[in-house]
Parts: sequence; structure tokens; C-alpha cells
Amino acid sequence: MGIVSFLGSTPQCSRQIYAINAHITENIEKGYKSSNIYILTDSQVGIKAFNNFQINSKLVWDCHQSLMKHAEHNRVQLV
Repeated sequence: MGIVSFLGSTPQCSRQIYAINAHITENIEKGYKSSNIYILTDSQVGIKAFNNFQINSKLVWDCHQSLMKHAEHNRVQLV
């Protein structure tokens, strides 16, 4: 089973990260397990925020934690 979330274009990275976190939280609440989760975004800045060795934003940290929690029972890809 695959779930695809498309995140539309937004001008600010913080909005994009917030949207990613909202989709992850929604999927966690729905109880998806053993699923392939694809979160599609056109924000390279948003993706790069997760690839940094040091996270300086509480919003990015919270979103990262949600991604990790969701990945415990699913295959999650941020594309």
C-alpha cells in the first residue's frame, strides 16, 4: 500500500516544513503501518533542512522527530 502526499508550492521554507509535519501527523493519527509513504515537495530548501548535520530550528526538529516516528512502522520518503 502506498500513500502519496503532494505539498504545493509555498514561498517560505517554514510553511513547507509545517505542511510536511501536518501530513506526517495526520498519517500517524490514521495509524498507517507497513506502508510506503511518499511526501512530495518542490521545496529544495525544505529537503535540505533535514539533511543538515545540525538542526537549528524547533520546527525542523519537531518535523524530523515526526518523520522518524512514522518511519518506525512505514517506509517514508521525502522527495
